[in-house]
Amino acid sequence: MSEAVRSWLLSMVATALIVSVLEMLTPDGLPKRVGHLLGGLLLLLVLVRPVSSLGLENLGEYFANSALSDAQWDQSLEETDQVLLESLITDSCQAYIEAQAAQLGASCQVTVTCRWEEDIPIPDSVTVIGELTEEQQQSLRQEIAADFDIPAERQTFQSQEVS
Repeated sequence: MSEAVRSWLLSMVATALIVSVLEMLTPDGLPKRVGHLLGGLLLLLVLVRPVSSLGLENLGEYFANSALSDAQWDQSLEETDQVLLESLITDSCQAYIEAQAAQLGASCQVTVTCRWEEDIPIPDSVTVIGELTEEQQQSLRQEIAADFDIPAERQTFQSQEVS
């Protein structure tokens, strides 16, 4: 059952990430308010989906027969937290860098990798794939170095058309 919990948590985080990205892209005013409402409803649906499938009459029996010890449960949650935290950080960094590139007039795909320091994922390297001019690359390199403290040596730019 721990796999089901992990899947549910991942779906919650993925939904939250998608909703937050869509809210950032939504223009102010009525569209943003409607987006908030729909995003909240979507999160609520994802939240209650597993509870509705359990059936309340079997809930006590499920917890009584749970095979996970407290230590296993804690370890599973800690691993899930680490995966989700790293995913949240890499996704946020990637979206930010892609937005910065778009402001420079470039279209690209970004991949960020992290290193772990004291149980915290820190952005460590960046790969940018797209057709950027030398000036766009240089500007983006400077922004990545300033915003994420990733030196140019750990920034890779690959020329490829992005669809």
